[in-house]
Order: sequence, then structure tokens, then C-alpha cells
Amino acid sequence: MILRKQIAGMNQHYQNYSLEYFFESQKRAGIESVELWMGYPHIWVGKELYPECRKIEKMAHTRGIGIVSATIPSMAYQYQYAPENKMQREKGREYFQDGIRAAESLGCRIVSVNSGWGRNDRDREESLKICIDFLREAAEFAALHHITLVMESLKKSESNLGVTAEQIKEIWERIGHPNLKIMIDTIAVWDSGESVQEWFDIFGDEIQHMHFLDGSPDFHNPWGWGNRSLYRELECLEKNNYRGYLVQEIVGERYCADPRKVDMEYMQYFSQFIHD
Repeated sequence: MILRKQIAGMNQHYQNYSLEYFFESQKRAGIESVELWMGYPHIWVGKELYPECRKIEKMAHTRGIGIVSATIPSMAYQYQYAPENKMQREKGREYFQDGIRAAESLGCRIVSVNSGWGRNDRDREESLKICIDFLREAAEFAALHHITLVMESLKKSESNLGVTAEQIKEIWERIGHPNLKIMIDTIAVWDSGESVQEWFDIFGDEIQHMHFLDGSPDFHNPWGWGNRSLYRELECLEKNNYRGYLVQEIVGERYCADPRKVDMEYMQYFSQFIHD
């Protein structure tokens, strides 16, 4: 069984709707926690965002919703965690620091990160060292703003640095900062041929956050739309005493037309396992 507050909605599939519509939809679906994807059109990361954070937090709070975590977009933008030249590093540092400040202003305490990626025609160790230095600096900055960074793996098609649990372990150990913890993205974990239990075997209590989706290599599916057993996955979480958030990072154009309906359906699917 899980608590309702552990299930956290996310706004990526609401890209054709306003942020207010997103929060109202979460209320109607019975969702009490959200992770904010800080991407356009809802949020534009930059110093101009700070004055808006209080309004956004109030928009959620008045509907009984807590903003518990944030993702600062990296995959579809020029900013990533293993920038290859000085200009990209300087711009990236400013961008991610702005996102961390905004997360603090929104009242959340968790920001998800990843390894970034290196060019395939570049020595992997060179890219890996840049990633490690960049994330260590980000963790130091996050600590000053009462934010914990949680690092997820990426799919094989997305990175040559942090795909498997062992690769993530190497990065995490080499950084060695107490403000960098581990998160599981179930789609990336299954894409690498691993299981959620294998990650718990390696990282244990260091796993403090999850992007928890149904299985498919092509989509981040809501539960009930993929090919995995929710019952078995929740059994795994119970076995390992996981009490963190289960973020519904739903991605795919087919979910964008009527995202409220999607959220209502997956919460209905979860209802048999929710203990309020």
C-alpha cells in the first residue's frame, strides 16, 4: 500500500494547457503532490522567474497541492550536465543555479538531475570528468539553498555516461557530496535491462526519489497503459521500505490532447493500492 501524498503528478503532458489548468486537474484527480517540470510554456528558468514563484506556490496551495520536487529541463535544450566547452559550462552553471533558486522559492526540497552526455567521438573519461565536476559544483550550490539533488539514469539512446546502475554509482561515488542522492526512473532502468530491485540492492536508502511509470521503451506511460505489473513493483517498494515520492513523468504526444482524463484514469488505477 502507498499513501496518496506519495503519488506526484507532473505537468509535461499539459504543454497545451495553462499551469492553472494543470493544478486544477490535479485537484480533481485527487493528487496532493506534484513535481514541476520547469519548461515552457509553464515556467521559463531565469532570474525573471523568482517573482512568479510565490504566485505559482499559492496557485498550488489553494488547491491543497504541495510542490515537492522540480526538474530543470536539460534533454531538449542546450543546457546539460556535461557541457563540452567553457561558454556552455558558464551558461549552464547560471541556468541550473537559477533553477535551483526557483525550486527553493517554490517550496520544494528535491531537484532531479542526470549525468548529461558526451559526444561519441570524444573520450568518455574526459566527458565523465566534466560531468562529475559540474554536478559536484551543483550539489554544493544546492546545499546552500536547502535543496537535495537526486540523480537518475538515462536511456541508452540518450547518454553514454550514466545509463546503468554501475555507471551512476561510479559518478555518485566520485562526486561524494552528501547533497547528491539517487533516484530511479523506471523507464530508463528497464531500458538498460535492469530491475528496480537491483537498484535497491546497490544503493539502498540512498534512493530518495522516483519517476515511476509503466513500462515501454517508446513512452513514459501512465500506469495501466504499459506492460508492467503495478502490484509487483509496489511489492518491491514495500520490501525495500521506500517512502519517497512516485512521480508520474508522463511523456508522449498521445497523452497531451486530454491530460486531465489521463490523470483521472491512472489515479483510478492506483486507487486499489492507496491507503489515505
